[in-house]
Amino acid sequence: MTKKLQWHKRSIASYFSLLTVILILVQITVLTSLLIFGGVFKQTKMSSYQAFNDTVNNRRDYLQQEVRNRWTNLTPYLPELSVAVSDPASSTEEIFDQASDTLIRILRLTGTTGAYLILDDPNLPDNQQPALYFRDYDPLTDVKNNRDIHVVYGPANIASKYQLPLDAIWQYHLTLTDDNEKFFKMPFDYSKEDIGAKYLGYWHKPFQLTEEDTPIITYSIPLKDINNRVVGVVGIELAVNYLTKFLPMTELQTKDSLGYIIANKNDEDEVYQTLFTTNNIQKRFLNPTNLLSFENVDEDFQIFSLSNHQTQDTIYATMAKFNLYEYNSPFQDEEWYIIGFMKSEHLLNYVFQIRNILLLIIVTLLVSGVASAVFISRKMSKPVVSLAHQVVNNNRMESLCLKKTGLQELDDLSKAIIQTNQFMLDSASRLSKIIDLVDLPIGAFEIDRQTNQVFVTGKFYKILGVEDNDTQNFETTEQLDALLKKTLARPEPDSNDIYKLTGKNDQWVRLKFSKSESHIYGIVEDVTGEVLKLRKIKHDRDYDPLTKLFNRRSFQNHFEEWLDEKTQGVAALIMFDLDFLKPINDTYGHKWGDYYIIEAVNRLRNIADEHQALLSRRSGDEFILLLHNFEHRDAILHKIRTFYEQLDRELLEFPSGEQRPIRISAGLTWIDETLSSKNYEQLLHHADEALYYSKQYNKGSFTEYTDQLNLFDD
Repeated sequence: MTKKLQWHKRSIASYFSLLTVILILVQITVLTSLLIFGGVFKQTKMSSYQAFNDTVNNRRDYLQQEVRNRWTNLTPYLPELSVAVSDPASSTEEIFDQASDTLIRILRLTGTTGAYLILDDPNLPDNQQPALYFRDYDPLTDVKNNRDIHVVYGPANIASKYQLPLDAIWQYHLTLTDDNEKFFKMPFDYSKEDIGAKYLGYWHKPFQLTEEDTPIITYSIPLKDINNRVVGVVGIELAVNYLTKFLPMTELQTKDSLGYIIANKNDEDEVYQTLFTTNNIQKRFLNPTNLLSFENVDEDFQIFSLSNHQTQDTIYATMAKFNLYEYNSPFQDEEWYIIGFMKSEHLLNYVFQIRNILLLIIVTLLVSGVASAVFISRKMSKPVVSLAHQVVNNNRMESLCLKKTGLQELDDLSKAIIQTNQFMLDSASRLSKIIDLVDLPIGAFEIDRQTNQVFVTGKFYKILGVEDNDTQNFETTEQLDALLKKTLARPEPDSNDIYKLTGKNDQWVRLKFSKSESHIYGIVEDVTGEVLKLRKIKHDRDYDPLTKLFNRRSFQNHFEEWLDEKTQGVAALIMFDLDFLKPINDTYGHKWGDYYIIEAVNRLRNIADEHQALLSRRSGDEFILLLHNFEHRDAILHKIRTFYEQLDRELLEFPSGEQRPIRISAGLTWIDETLSSKNYEQLLHHADEALYYSKQYNKGSFTEYTDQLNLFDD
């Protein structure tokens, strides 16, 4: 009797699973063996390796053609430059003037981003050299009259002669440092060897001329005069961001490409040093400061795996060596490589496709096997159908009652369904009000005061900044109430129901409640993005983008707030106007004019401490300053006179090399007890009258407003 009962309680799957599994496993084994032992996977993998290697080598060949046929083709210009530097009576500026046309032709015809001539002058300090350096930030676009060419180093009169703008890092002389001196000294020092100039061409690794400059690569060769005396070097520049255009990411794959890098090899340790990367994706898996280490994957096609990257994926690489130097060059031991990277899912895409097809076939076989068993199991499925019918037709708001089927698995399932149904009924009454408050049940909570129980949704604690291992500390009503009070302690100004989380510098939440005698319901919403966006809008509205000072509107609001709250002390409103800004813009360009404005603002900030000064930019060259909380007028006048004395001492170097002080005219009106009733516009009018008087009769200084100084009144 016991054995018979156990037979009726056996699992449904036990009646047909054994035969189905045996048939499917036989089919899968046969198919997999045909693919593996037939060499399909191996041949597909080898084809992928070859295509990858061919692509990188073709890209290397293209770059070498650019190097040999264009970028390093400087020999035809050496006779012209030798003549230019051979006249002993010529000054450095005269030499550069004569060589300018040749350098511009080099820049245009080589298609590079820069061309330069650097002379060796023993009369200058060791770290300075006379240089004429032209730069074109977009070599692919030619502009008439060479207006797209910038002067990086050299005399300003050459820029004036050719009507070329001065670069942002322009200097009269080139300053050599430990980081950049090789591009001049290497070809110059080796030029004493009796070999041709093309054998002494030197490629410098990426570097910056100054800290503010863009990374560049240079190629330099020595320059001799007609007496065969080495006088300097001539060369070209390739900006790294321009060179990356010759290393297209989509050449290796069309989407999410890891692309190429340029590296040099350390033969002693068989590791590679990254010279520069070409896209932001590479920065997520490569650390440019670390040496690259590879493991050999395929010897025939030179496929390697990168062993020290910062991702979980397998990254494959293949590399091709550049032949940058001639055989007899003293620099021939420096080896540069182009390295291409691909993730395994892209490189072995076809292999994975075949694998997926195999998996699809396996799934199909499984499905067909199950379908063949349907007929056998039809009679056995009646208890399942009966159970499903009872569950479907049951009233969701009533307790579920299911009949036993006689099958162990189904009876266990029925029991679990009944328990789950009862739990959902119990939970529905508690969660229904919370769900009504928001569209999504995110960050919802309920406090039952009678039972001292707390119910929260999954993301509630995460939104409030509670770590996963600390959630057990907020399981009671008192603990959760303390957490909510802590959140409510930091309301966001001028916002409803928004609070800044304690200990979180950049996270805000919106917290809403619904209370009853026995329960508290609420939701919490992360509104960090909304708050940050609003703060940015307010900042952009109130501040001048160039100087980061209050703009006209914001200053007036702060001034009127101060005027309403003003108690004791002497104050003054001062209007400043930069002298000669328009001639400076016309002479050196608006970029340098902006620099002139910023330097003026830096000096204006130093007139007084922040708690006694309020500074604003009213217009392009006009500023307004409120000085307040002083004991007497002489203290303010001392601040202003000290400011003008410092202007005379702190000279500013102009692009022409001339050093002059910044000139600012000003008008001052007093705000003391007798003037406190005047509004902002009246005070501004008085300061403007005094400023006008300074501009006309006292330029470069300041004038105090008096009742006798009515320049604009009838």
